[in-house]
Amino acid sequence: VIRSPSSSHTEPWSSQSPTRYLSFVYAHPSPQMNSSFAVVFLALMVAVAHAASNPHEYWKTMLPNTPLPGAIRDLFRPEVGVTVEPLANGDYKVIGGPANYGYHYIVSEKHGLPDHAIFFLEKDLLPGSKLRLDFTRRAPTVAFLPRGEAEAIPFATQKIPTILNHFSVQPSSAIAKAMKETLGWCEMKDPAAESRYCATSLESMVDYATSALGTRSITAVSSEFAKLGAAKQEYLVLGSSAIQKLHGSSCVACHQQPYPFAVFYCHVTRATKAYVVPLVGMDEARVDAVAVCHTHTSAWNPSHLAFRVLKVRPGTLPICHFLPQDGLVWAPREEALPALFDN
Repeated sequence: VIRSPSSSHTEPWSSQSPTRYLSFVYAHPSPQMNSSFAVVFLALMVAVAHAASNPHEYWKTMLPNTPLPGAIRDLFRPEVGVTVEPLANGDYKVIGGPANYGYHYIVSEKHGLPDHAIFFLEKDLLPGSKLRLDFTRRAPTVAFLPRGEAEAIPFATQKIPTILNHFSVQPSSAIAKAMKETLGWCEMKDPAAESRYCATSLESMVDYATSALGTRSITAVSSEFAKLGAAKQEYLVLGSSAIQKLHGSSCVACHQQPYPFAVFYCHVTRATKAYVVPLVGMDEARVDAVAVCHTHTSAWNPSHLAFRVLKVRPGTLPICHFLPQDGLVWAPREEALPALFDN
């Protein structure tokens, strides 16, 4: 049985905490079994050590029956690395923020409200519905660092000078501002939040999702695109029989944040429905888009953009949004298995 000596399902794993080492609990073998057991044990130790140093292998070890979603696969492409390239041109501001709403996006200050659908009502998720959508990535495509490397780099607003110097980032640059905002969101205290966590490695994101959902039997989905790049255009919702509803009423949503290496803001959402919705664009490009619908919005800020766009009040109707390319949702499978780290 593989266990973590100090693991807990109720406390998110901190990127600042020491790496958790696995211990092995086993019955003492008979003398006749010593040789073969030693070989098997050594092989298992090597496999665990390799997985611990390789994010992709860690995923396969922890979630052998869960395919990598596109939002994660994109970060394993050979040309993707650690980068401090500019985020975007023009004047931009963040509306809301992950700590406030569990969802964020960027719109141009010059144009005010976005010219595409971000939020919609669940009742409008019908075959034949048309929505003007933009699935553009919100953060640069950057690589995951192995957990050990990520944890060796400071990740706190009070360490900003050290962090900027580590990545050779100019303090007055746009990427420096974005990095400071990411750190600020990750440190922000939100008493109303059920559970939230910034994962600085794929390994820590896997650990958080399995701990928060209490199972390793997990579905991980992101919006998938038939061709590289998704144009901002009008999309048609295809037949209802092809719309897939994820299991359960709770899920973990993770959104990539602007940073030189992959950092995901993750949070547990209760009273939530998640769907994979087949769409086809005007250019005939197929998209299997992930939509999340929040059924309890009475505690949301009344000034939330969703209420302004949809012209509804908090707590009245389920409010939905599609995830951009760099977001993903974790949900339990119908037949859930216990999490790996049990007390």
